[in-house]
Amino acid sequence: MMVSPMKHFLLIFAAVISVTSDATPAATQRFGQYPWCSSTGYSSCSFDTYSQCMETARGLSGHCYQNPAYEYVRRRY
Repeated sequence: MMVSPMKHFLLIFAAVISVTSDATPAATQRFGQYPWCSSTGYSSCSFDTYSQCMETARGLSGHCYQNPAYEYVRRRY
């Protein structure tokens, strides 16, 4: 029995969706990983210390703030 190209595509598409539907996007997983964020036109929550954050923010005319997701992630696990 021959499967039409459209049915073949839909079967593959359904398989991909079912495999990835439970996966959490990488950006979401990392968002709460670090306690400090810098805002320099865009936010980057990738700093362990306030000093690290300020070194980056100062050079790009930005500022630092505590990562709101960090405490949530720490309390959750």
